[in-house]
Amino acid sequence: MVSNSSSPVPTESLVLSAIQTLLNARITNFTDSVKVLNFTYEKISDTSYALNFTFNISNMSMPENPDFRNDSYNQVKSIINNALNTLLNEPGAEPFQPQSSFFTSSGNQVNGDMEYHFQDGDTKTPAAFLNELKAQSTPISGSAVVQIIMVFSSSSPVPTESLVLSAIQTLLNARLTNLTDSVKVLNFTYQKISNTSYAVIFTWNISNIRMAKNPNLRNDTYNQVKSIINNAVSVHDPVHISILTNVQKRSSGNQVKGDMGYHFQDGDTKTPAAFLNELKAQSTPISGSAVVQTRMVFSSSSPVPTESLVLSAIQTLLNARLTNLTDSVKVLNFTYQKISNTSYAVIFTWNVRNIRMAKNPNLRNDTYNQVRSIINNAINTLLNEPGAEKFEPQIPSFTSSGNQVNGYMGYHFQDGDTKTPAAFINELRPVSGSAVVQARMVFSSSSPVPTESLVLSATQTLLNARLTNLTDSVKVLNFTYQKISNTSYAVIFTWNVRNISMAKNPNLRNDTYNQVQSIINRAINTLLNEPGAEKFEPQIPLPSRNQVNGYMEYHFHDGDTKTPAAFINELRPVLGNVLINIHLLFKNFTRVPSEAEVLKAANALLDPKIRRARDLTTKKLNDPVSIQNVTYQKIENNSYIISFGFQISDVTISKDIQLRNETYDLIQNTINSLLNDILNAKGATPFVFPRANYTLNGNEIVANFEYVFVEGDTKWTPSGFLSEILNIRGLSTFNTPSAQTEPPVYIVLDSWCRSGSAVVQIMMVFSSSSPVPTESLVLSAIQSLLNARLTNLTDSVKVLNFTYKKISDTSYAVNFTFNISNISMPENPELRNDTYNQVKSIINNALNTLLNKPGAESFQPHDFSFMSSKNQVKGDMDYHFQDGDTKTPAAFINELKAQSTPILGNVLIHIRLVFKNLSRVPTEAEVLKAANALLDAKIRTVRDLTTQKLNEPVSIRNVTYQKTDNNSYIISFVFQISDVNISKDIQLMNQTFNLIQNTINILLNTILNAKGAAPFVFPRANYTFNGTVVVADSEYVFVEGETKWTPSGFLSAILNISGLSNFTTPAAQTTPPVHVVLRPTVQINNTTSGGNAAWILAIIIPCSIVIILIPCWILLCCLLCGCCAGLRRRYNRRRSYNVQRTTQNGLF
Repeated sequence: MVSNSSSPVPTESLVLSAIQTLLNARITNFTDSVKVLNFTYEKISDTSYALNFTFNISNMSMPENPDFRNDSYNQVKSIINNALNTLLNEPGAEPFQPQSSFFTSSGNQVNGDMEYHFQDGDTKTPAAFLNELKAQSTPISGSAVVQIIMVFSSSSPVPTESLVLSAIQTLLNARLTNLTDSVKVLNFTYQKISNTSYAVIFTWNISNIRMAKNPNLRNDTYNQVKSIINNAVSVHDPVHISILTNVQKRSSGNQVKGDMGYHFQDGDTKTPAAFLNELKAQSTPISGSAVVQTRMVFSSSSPVPTESLVLSAIQTLLNARLTNLTDSVKVLNFTYQKISNTSYAVIFTWNVRNIRMAKNPNLRNDTYNQVRSIINNAINTLLNEPGAEKFEPQIPSFTSSGNQVNGYMGYHFQDGDTKTPAAFINELRPVSGSAVVQARMVFSSSSPVPTESLVLSATQTLLNARLTNLTDSVKVLNFTYQKISNTSYAVIFTWNVRNISMAKNPNLRNDTYNQVQSIINRAINTLLNEPGAEKFEPQIPLPSRNQVNGYMEYHFHDGDTKTPAAFINELRPVLGNVLINIHLLFKNFTRVPSEAEVLKAANALLDPKIRRARDLTTKKLNDPVSIQNVTYQKIENNSYIISFGFQISDVTISKDIQLRNETYDLIQNTINSLLNDILNAKGATPFVFPRANYTLNGNEIVANFEYVFVEGDTKWTPSGFLSEILNIRGLSTFNTPSAQTEPPVYIVLDSWCRSGSAVVQIMMVFSSSSPVPTESLVLSAIQSLLNARLTNLTDSVKVLNFTYKKISDTSYAVNFTFNISNISMPENPELRNDTYNQVKSIINNALNTLLNKPGAESFQPHDFSFMSSKNQVKGDMDYHFQDGDTKTPAAFINELKAQSTPILGNVLIHIRLVFKNLSRVPTEAEVLKAANALLDAKIRTVRDLTTQKLNEPVSIRNVTYQKTDNNSYIISFVFQISDVNISKDIQLMNQTFNLIQNTINILLNTILNAKGAAPFVFPRANYTFNGTVVVADSEYVFVEGETKWTPSGFLSAILNISGLSNFTTPAAQTTPPVHVVLRPTVQINNTTSGGNAAWILAIIIPCSIVIILIPCWILLCCLLCGCCAGLRRRYNRRRSYNVQRTTQNGLF
């Protein structure tokens, strides 16, 4: 459509905009068969231009013979002309017609050209188009909406939002009249960018702006708007001029939209000074307070609780939680108001002190929000459950007067709400509650009271033995001892009883109180009385609240028939024996006496009561009985030991640690007497020897001593026996300290110790009726516990390793190796029993720390043995666990259970077929065409995900094509298997991977192998697991070589379009051209196309030369061997054989 005019032609943008406007308005008037494919503008000269339209008409009826399509051409011409008039002419106007038209056809498509010419004065013109041009080129009146962002950066903290907005509002109120009527501030907001920068965002509106109808012709308008806005912003401070740093503009219809940015920072000379001064003036805070009334309305379909119940519940929560509030927040009062039979209100009055607020009441929104937050947090602290989602007020309102804020906050709650004051509501509800009861048992007697440790030990012993006889709902929280006088004391138990049914109203709980009293009294009798004995009874308890808090007191006197008999019997001491072992160790002497010499001295110089075994009789603590003859033991070439053994029978041994220590003190006195008799001179001042080591084994006390004699200073006058022993060893110059300057010996208790280590092997055997867990599962569970708990062990204890051993189908063992460093042990290995016990205890504690639940009863070894060599202890400890045991490594067993429970996850399978070093790379269309034609739709197209078996993967993406370089490309498939059981056990997970691999093999055989051909097992994919998803990555690289299967139709087609047209199946060719290599992680070194060509030439050229020279070789052989026909025939046969072999090898 060519338009000629005496006036300048319109711009391209104006013309195309006018056409687009008409298209948008009138395109719906076209029939569905007529489409405008595109339209373009062409400037012919300064006074003429052309419009080019491309139309498409579908579903036309036309003769099959192109020579009979004139009617079709006329029909097309008419349709297009009508379409142009519909689009570009005024409705009802006389249609314009084309000046020329030309049509041809090819196949079932008509191609045509139609030309229109218009000039000034024509009556038939595209009037609507010309009018639209005129309208869009005529200036219109519009408006502008401009957003201004003023960014302020400073080294000091940013002001608050309310302060900034108040300062701006103050300036607006004072200076808005200075702006013209056409300029309006629509709104302004605040945005905090960081701790040192913020932005003020203004939205301005400018009315009555003249602008072109075409948005593309509005640059002048944009500059005008920019100038107006910049001047308006500068009005805020007439002294300074603001700096415009960024402008963006856009327009729609008759409205201009723009963005303008300003940036200010410390040190700028041109700033909005009035605004900054106003900020400073308004930012000075004052201290004040707030009084807030909160009204909480509760609506329910059930009857409302009584006033006393509601106020009691609130008081209970206040008593329990008021300390959680800050000192500045106080509850002044709270009241109850019944609104109807199904709704009521609770009204609180709160006071908040020491609130910082702006001096200007209009700037206190932040203060109001702060007060609202403080009160809401306080109410949630009092009435909600800890950690529950907070409820919020529906109706908050605040005012202020002077330095006091007055507020009201309304809350509404009804059935079904998720955010409620849960603790308050729970306090009101009838609950299955619990009881905490303190039982005080007072014992009065004419004899002295037992010690605290004895009483507590007796109680603990009875608890350990009988606690299982109590029901699960009854627990002993603690027990304490109180000495009242020399003849009376009290044992105080605190009990907890759970799952008690109690009335909601405290006034109706007498039955509950009686029930709790009965439960506690039965529990105390079960623990402290003899089975079958008559029960003792308490005084009446006085409980309160929904958790029954009770107090029960018992009194017992000498002669009472109803007493805690088992407890009293446990307090009584037992009769036992004391074994005293004394070892005198003489080390590093120049001469070691013989046994005969030592025993001769002992027999001559020691009392027979000390050196000979005697009959046991009941003795006092100061009259021990020798139970063995004095013994001699040589331990090294220069060291020996003299040993004594004594026993004290029928000694009163208390279970009280404090009293038992007193017994040890008496035994020590006896030992001092013995040692002074053996080692000190008669009549000399008694010497107090170092304390022995004491252990208690049941009703037997063992006191062990080792005294090491080395050269030095004695602390006493040696006895005749000791002097003789020292003289025997070669120190004949020995005399008493008073007669010599440097006495030769002194005695040290257990001083000859060294620091060593221990290596302990642990075997923990688990027997069960169920199959044993796998090695990987057991080791993984142990590693998890080690990672979490190893820091709980001391630095001296190390786990060297741990292993798994399957014993049978129902039993297995876990073997640990521990190392303990820095252990103090006697130098003599025969005296290391205490060290062995210490090592055993350390290892057992370490195992319980690692494998048991915190607080659970410790399991113990069933068997153990230790030995030592030099400064290292070596030990073995065996544990056995089976179904039904109560003392087990519970944390380890629970971790096994947790890790063996499979999770439901998904499997993603990524398959990439990589074709490299091809002579021709097919296009994406060719590959997808082959895929669409030759692959099952389940493999090549996206499907809906459903729960599938491992052999039923779902394609989650269409087959894709990716060209990687000039001679390589990739075909990719992605599949998903949903709801697959995935175990955390590596061994079981590997089984899952095997099932997935079977699925991948099926997929690959479907894609790459011919139907009916023997399935091929493809190389294994790479598997990763992220906790919920298994990802299987398979990348198969196709290079020239030998196939391992019969290619499918799809693979054959791909190879053909890739330039391997000579491809045939392995059964029909000598040298198949391709094979597949799995490349999971490492890039395969493939030859380039140039490399392939060199390889081919390296084979073909030598073979060609050989073939050309064959006749020459035959002729030469004939000439050389003509003298002997037989020899010539034999040689020719040999030569032919060699040539055939060479040719075949070269071709291969």
